[in-house]
Amino acid sequence: MKKTLLLAILLALAVPLMAEDTYQVVTKDNEVTDINQVQVQRLQDAQIATVYTVRSLTNERQALLADIAIKQARVVEINALLAKVAAEAAKVKLAEPATKP
Repeated sequence: MKKTLLLAILLALAVPLMAEDTYQVVTKDNEVTDINQVQVQRLQDAQIATVYTVRSLTNERQALLADIAIKQARVVEINALLAKVAAEAAKVKLAEPATKP
């Protein structure tokens, strides 16, 4: 009798533990689905959004690097022009007659 009562109590305690709680929700498409499925979909959507963000940042970085390269090329061009001006100035200085006051 005691064993049967003990077994009945253990079964009464174990049944709720074995039962899996399932919650269903209605999605925006009026479909009834399991809450776990909705959470998985949200995680997948978040992953996709993260990938797009990374791609966007990568494209932005590449655009900035291209802009920097263009500006560096302009600086090199300006330095070359300054070197030409300095060379011409040196030629003019050498060509001037040395006059004493």
